Amino acid sequence: MKKQSNTSKKETPLTWETFEDFILTEGLARYKKALEEVDEYTYLKLYPNLLEFIKPKIKRVEGIENSGSPVQVKVIREEVEPQNTKR
Repeated sequence: MKKQSNTSKKETPLTWETFEDFILTEGLARYKKALEEVDEYTYLKLYPNLLEFIKPKIKRVEGIENSGSPVQVKVIREEVEPQNTKR
């Protein structure tokens, strides 16, 4: 089997920049069209993946991984005296 070249005289060479351009233009339009044509179940199954792609999950741990010390959680409650309801 003969290996085909990824480029020709008329085609733009495939780079990360050209791939990104495709994803954000033609690819996005095609994805949007496909989402509009799927049933509700499929849409709801695919939608979270799209959200995670756009807004990746953020790790909520800050600076604990390298410290090695246990995490201490302190809960401070302000005591409020009951108001006198007698007049």
